[in-house]
Amino acid sequence: MIGDLVDIFVPNLANAPRDQLYRGTYTPENGLLSGWWANSYALIKNANDVITNVPAINMDEGKKNNILGNAYFLRAMAHFDLVRCFGDVPLVVGKSGENELFPTRTRMDTVYNQIIEDLKFAELNCLHADQIPESQIGRVSSEAATAMLARVYLQKGSTTYGSPDDSQKALEACNKVITYSNAHPATISLLPDYADVFDTDKKNGPESIFAV
Repeated sequence: MIGDLVDIFVPNLANAPRDQLYRGTYTPENGLLSGWWANSYALIKNANDVITNVPAINMDEGKKNNILGNAYFLRAMAHFDLVRCFGDVPLVVGKSGENELFPTRTRMDTVYNQIIEDLKFAELNCLHADQIPESQIGRVSSEAATAMLARVYLQKGSTTYGSPDDSQKALEACNKVITYSNAHPATISLLPDYADVFDTDKKNGPESIFAV
């Protein structure tokens, strides 16, 4: 259960795996942790399948590129979650079945470089937030990719592989989203009442750029 408008949480259903995460005493045998790891790589595998097979489909190029942009974003997001939690992790790209069953870890800087390239592709090819139909709310927008790039640059800059211009690139990405927001306030903007961000009856509001 999330605390009321704060960054403190306590576990409901206080079973052993949740309690370990709460106390910071977890081990590799923690079921929630290992399940999250497995699900992250399942997401990466599914994204790779889309990236491999969709280009050959005979369809509208704009729609095709939007689908691919979503897949590249999700692959980047999964690798980003993994690398910022574990450091060096297996970087899995390419056709399913071409990778080793137990791939070795890849250096953190190489993983970050791939994440950034994937997000740049998503930024260029996903629909802008105001172009996503209401029936498809939850799809990745170009602005979501830009915002995620800002997060990636900030996180990368705090590592031993950070570059001197990471903070500047993060700022540029943030300013790009702000510029879009100023032009499309009904699509992306800050809510007048901060508590509305946490109101489940008002989900997918203009302050929600991308949510899982």
